[in-house]
Amino acid sequence: MAFAILRTAKLKTGGNIAGSLQHAFRERPTANADPAVDNVILKGGASVDEVNQAIQERTPEKYRKDAVRVIEVLITASPESFERHGKGGKLQDHDQYFQDSLEWLEDHFGKDNVVSAQIHLDETTPHLSVYIVPNVGGKLNAKEFLGGRQKLSAMQTDFAEKVGKKYGLERGLTGSPAYHKDVKKLYGALLNKPDPMPTAPVKPRKPTEPQRPDGYMLDKAKAMLGLGKSEQLQKYERQQRTHAD
Repeated sequence: MAFAILRTAKLKTGGNIAGSLQHAFRERPTANADPAVDNVILKGGASVDEVNQAIQERTPEKYRKDAVRVIEVLITASPESFERHGKGGKLQDHDQYFQDSLEWLEDHFGKDNVVSAQIHLDETTPHLSVYIVPNVGGKLNAKEFLGGRQKLSAMQTDFAEKVGKKYGLERGLTGSPAYHKDVKKLYGALLNKPDPMPTAPVKPRKPTEPQRPDGYMLDKAKAMLGLGKSEQLQKYERQQRTHAD
């Protein structure tokens, strides 16, 4: 059984956006990516700077400090759906599936909000990487699209019905764990308060557990699909191992 796959991540800071774009445009080392293979741009600029400029132009002049500035979307299908894996799949690397997915995204999020779309062919499984500014009536409003379990579920169902079904792909099980949950900030603020003078010997403190970086769920989904691990995911996993030790 092959599935249509759509995952999202919320990017709130300039650093998060730049880091994600650098990965998407291969301006930083990318594990499991073949440098001899060219990716295909379906929409938007051909570099981090060009897409960043498009994001700035679509972003309202004023917005909340904690607002979601960009929604990153990953679209692919079960690996066995692609002919390149030799498991009976019929999807081609440049299949119309990705073009239809882009058109669906433009309809769902607004054509002007979709500022960049690129097919990644240099990793194990082809996938579409898309950047969207959630501009609704001149304000950043990601909740309009991703606010709540019902909206997320409806979005997955609509995508599977209007796009996936045409290519023999099914929707994942409703209510199953997904990777489009809100992601935590890169690091929480730390209180700089001195410890009180101990009156008795104190056991060594266990190091603070590392917090998941912005975009963790999407990075984890990519890794599970065999699309390689980003630098920030590898760093987080190293921090987890250190904390466990």
